[in-house]
Amino acid sequence: LYVHVASVDGEPDMEPERRETCLLPPPPPGTARLVFISDTHRTEAWLNLPPGDVLVHCGDALLEDRDEGQRSVDAFADFARWFQRQPHRHKLLVAGNHDAVLERLGPSGVHKILSAAAPGPADRGGALYLRDSTATLRIDGRALTVAATPYSNANSAASANRAYQGGVETLVDWLVALGAALDASTAPLDLLLTHGPADALGDWVGAHQPRLHAYGHVHSAYGATWRHHRQGRSTFVLNAALADKAYAPMNPPIVVDLRLLSP
Repeated sequence: LYVHVASVDGEPDMEPERRETCLLPPPPPGTARLVFISDTHRTEAWLNLPPGDVLVHCGDALLEDRDEGQRSVDAFADFARWFQRQPHRHKLLVAGNHDAVLERLGPSGVHKILSAAAPGPADRGGALYLRDSTATLRIDGRALTVAATPYSNANSAASANRAYQGGVETLVDWLVALGAALDASTAPLDLLLTHGPADALGDWVGAHQPRLHAYGHVHSAYGATWRHHRQGRSTFVLNAALADKAYAPMNPPIVVDLRLLSP
């Protein structure tokens, strides 16, 4: 699935279209090519990803996490080595409800494993783990602003995978801390990354109108569309869950060429 997001200041001019990876056009001037994946569930070795400026994983890198011992840490270390080998200059990782080992390790522990898995060449870039945090990436001299949270709603009473699904109050407090609602004088957030399309996000997205909101979590809801706001603005919304209901990676990555606005 590919889309060129040329503008979000007015009506979007292109709808998503499916293309073979080998037939993707070159990214237009002034854009960043973003490659989105989610819910890979330990099938990362099967994936052949298109190149781009930024690789984004929206959570559920692991399958099950009911073992608090070394086995779960080793599983994440395997994923980290694969993730760090990808050629994208920037790599962003958000955890999901299947990634309980990341919740136990905490940001410092996750960063330690990602750093140990980093490849040798300095120009390959490294992975950045985001947990209720923000970041600014520099791409061709321009800024790409990102905010990310691993929160998701529990969507199966039978599932024991409940990482980052605690009280919604924590999510709301973090969203409030990101700042006031968008007005004509403020620049919109470029990327909002979450694991799930939590109900608590609805009002915040409508008020702050990020240019793009990416998540996963609900395997049956893969795809992309536009959410239109007042003041003529729009948010491009995508669910990048690669896994189907049987946890097989049947969906392709979603590639977005996003025009860079901020110097």
